[in-house]
Amino acid sequence: MATQTVHIPAGEARVVETRVGSRVSIVCPLGEQVADLIGFCLQDPAEYLSVSHTRNMLWRLYLRVGDFLVSNRREPLLEILRDDVGKHDLLCVACDEKRYSLDYGISGHRSCAENFRTVLQERAWPTTWLPDPINVFQNAPIDRDLTQAILPSVAKPGDRLVLRAMKELLLVVSACPQDQAATNGYVPKPIDLIVE
Repeated sequence: MATQTVHIPAGEARVVETRVGSRVSIVCPLGEQVADLIGFCLQDPAEYLSVSHTRNMLWRLYLRVGDFLVSNRREPLLEILRDDVGKHDLLCVACDEKRYSLDYGISGHRSCAENFRTVLQERAWPTTWLPDPINVFQNAPIDRDLTQAILPSVAKPGDRLVLRAMKELLLVVSACPQDQAATNGYVPKPIDLIVE
């Protein structure tokens, strides 16, 4: 399989397919940018990348090299091979239009949830329900009072998270369009996906 490089413009999403053993790199070319990741098994869309099952299998809220991201059936879907950043969020849901309306008084703002729906609908993939994402490069620490902070991503230009696919997968990545909070340093930027 030839190497596939997919450029995701700021605030948009793209889809890639993997085979078993594919290496998937999520790259932050300009730094300080979050990439929301969801995924599904190509052979059975009812099996999906589950952030809640992953948390439960790891018994922690942070990821390490060697960890497996698992499905809603507790099957390993992705193995972490390399992690240049070490800060990813396993708690926050994808931003959506209502969040921008409620929190910021903005209507019609791009969102990761709508980005996911748009690119999946282009493939005639079911979108009535979407799993929560793994928020790659998101810096959202838990404070001592157990509240969650939203800080700018600490990803530097060229930083990457490299994953190995354990099954044939449909992966969707959104270059988060958040520009009202510190998540992306208030300026959404692109993300690159490399599948080898």
